[in-house]
Amino acid sequence: MRDRLRPNIYDAITLDRGVPLLEEAAVLAAADLQRWSRRYLLPVVAPICNLVVWLIVLIKKMIPIPFRSHGIIDWLGIWFLRHFVSVEGCQLLMRHFIVETNLINFVAVNSRLPSVQQVDLRPVTLDDMGNSAVVVHDLNIYNLMLDIGEAKGRGPFKQIPLDSLDFSMLEIPEIDGGLGKWLKLDLGTGICFMIIVFCLFTTLEEYERAVNSFQLDESLLGHITDLTGDPAFRSWTPKRFLVWPHITRNTPRELYQHAVVNEFAYGRLVMMHRAVAANDAWPVMAAADRD
Repeated sequence: MRDRLRPNIYDAITLDRGVPLLEEAAVLAAADLQRWSRRYLLPVVAPICNLVVWLIVLIKKMIPIPFRSHGIIDWLGIWFLRHFVSVEGCQLLMRHFIVETNLINFVAVNSRLPSVQQVDLRPVTLDDMGNSAVVVHDLNIYNLMLDIGEAKGRGPFKQIPLDSLDFSMLEIPEIDGGLGKWLKLDLGTGICFMIIVFCLFTTLEEYERAVNSFQLDESLLGHITDLTGDPAFRSWTPKRFLVWPHITRNTPRELYQHAVVNEFAYGRLVMMHRAVAANDAWPVMAAADRD
């Protein structure tokens, strides 16, 4: 029997049906958020991380030497994930890469523009996080927007009937989060440490492009809204304006929010696909109702 006077926040995460978070993602997130590190370590680490990153950015602005090493990012990132981040945290991170790939490919395929390229970043083991996966992850969303802009120009996509949309790219394969962890940090705390490494071993241009990629969620979900006719996709993005890029921001928090936004969009597309497959009605407002 649930104690109605002491409802549990993690039960709410797994049982909340007001957001389109799929059960498997909600279970992983709830387990990862209950790690000791999120309660006791993250409040200390997060402000220190932001300060260190801002200092690195300042030094790079003052000494504009375009130093970078994606190989070090790969090696340190995989080593850190393998030994210090919880299995659930690693699974959530790799799942995010796959989810964003699926969203990009949904738009690319359903845009029906031959020059808009699909992407194939789908890490399922920690070793798959090599080969500059973090950098490629950011490049993929920019290239989608540029492909569409060059092929289509301004203006929204025309809505496609739901039963004519291609949902074939939405599958997520089984993900191996690794075993034998030393500290089992939650993903949020792990991101704080990894952001420092990423900032240190990328050029200022690469870092600026990466941290401003979160604002392209508005564009990505806008395209999905136009293609599906479902306005719910536009309602989740907390960072909306790429036309105001800035580099000194709370990157770990915004990265986590970005991953959640992508999970919401992915979950709603999966639910939409299931409704189409079952020939059920989907609650999309007509254009006249939205105006």
